[in-house]
Amino acid sequence: MSTQIIDLEALDFEQWLPLWQGYLTFYNAQLSDEQIRLSWKRITNPDQTDMFGFAIQLNGKVAGFVHLISHPSMWTNLSYCYLQDLFIEEQFRNQGLARQLIEHCVIRSVLENLIESIG
Repeated sequence: MSTQIIDLEALDFEQWLPLWQGYLTFYNAQLSDEQIRLSWKRITNPDQTDMFGFAIQLNGKVAGFVHLISHPSMWTNLSYCYLQDLFIEEQFRNQGLARQLIEHCVIRSVLENLIESIG
C-alpha cells in the first residue's frame, strides 16, 4: 500500500468533487453548485491562508481529504487550527488513511506554528 499526502491545490476540482459529494451524501447535506465552487476556491487559494486542506492518495488514486481552518486566538499569539471536514471514500476505509491525514495535519500545524502545543 503506497500512500501520499498532497496539498489540495495540487488536485483538480474534478478529482476532489466526487469525494466532496460523497461527504455531503454521508451527512445528508446539499449545497448549490455555486457554494461548492466557492468552497473549492477558498481551500485552494494560496492567498487565503485561513482555509486549506490535504488529500491522501492510495496507489495513485485520490482516496480522501481533510479541510482545515485556522484563526487567531485570544489565548495565545499563535493561531488555532481546526479540522472541519474529514472524508475517506468507503472502499478505502479501515486502512488507517484518516489517521495518516490527521497526523499530517498535526505535523504541518506544528511546523508552520499554527498551534502552540498538542494535548
